Amino acid sequence: MTPAAETLRRIERLNYLFGIAMVLVSLAVASKAFVGGVMVGVAITCLNFAVMRALGSGLTKHVAAGGSPGKAMILLPKTIVLMAVVALALAFLPIDPLGFVMGFSIILLSITTEAVISIVRPPAATTSPDEQHHG
Repeated sequence: MTPAAETLRRIERLNYLFGIAMVLVSLAVASKAFVGGVMVGVAITCLNFAVMRALGSGLTKHVAAGGSPGKAMILLPKTIVLMAVVALALAFLPIDPLGFVMGFSIILLSITTEAVISIVRPPAATTSPDEQHHG
């Protein structure tokens, strides 16, 4: 797996982890509508990120194999569907918009956390410690 793919998988896992934590905290301190908003927001952002990761991986492989980058146009309908889902959720579900925005924004925390971890994580060694001292 490429380093970029590993990073995206870590962000996706952080999304789930932070999303679950936010739902649990909101269950303890907030109204049903707020909790519902958080849950719907987290679910939509997690699903969106999973779809983006899969599409991005497929597009990257396609372009690396010599295909046209024009296939990236598939992201436009995906984005339109995302906007429609968000609008429908806010219009028809009995959820608190602030809770929704907080849940939907969990991706920002996941990306920021992964960026900080990547900065403080030591770089992967290309040689073993024994080879460094004997070579």
